[in-house]
Amino acid sequence: MLLQDRLINTERARLFIALLALVASLAGVFTLPVLDRDEARFAQASAQMAETGDIIDIRFQDQPRHKKPIGIYWMQSLTVAVTTGPAAREIWTYRLPSVLGAMLAALSAFWIGRRLGQPAARQRGRHRQDRRHAGRHDRAERAGAR
Repeated sequence: MLLQDRLINTERARLFIALLALVASLAGVFTLPVLDRDEARFAQASAQMAETGDIIDIRFQDQPRHKKPIGIYWMQSLTVAVTTGPAAREIWTYRLPSVLGAMLAALSAFWIGRRLGQPAARQRGRHRQDRRHAGRHDRAERAGAR
């Protein structure tokens, strides 16, 4: 087994990927201000959801906001309730579900890359390549025999 295969197939590799994504995401979570109006609207609607306790009817101020999937509002409301509470209105608490999403995306990419790079997959690729070359060689011999 190659050294790279032994390193990739460990829990440490998964932990490293998750921590790398966490560190890369957290760099701006605490320091950046609200970046666009959509981020502020998501945060406001999630804060209102947490304050009113109504987890079905999403509102941005007094207008219904049924344009987006409800799951992000639930996740933001949950992280705000667990961390600071809706009265604090700190934007970093509303960004935590995105950090979790970045970590899951990095782990998914790692998993897919690991599956594509496994020795069995590499061997199947070599076998296909050998068959293609053998087919070309056979055709070239038949053409020369005529």
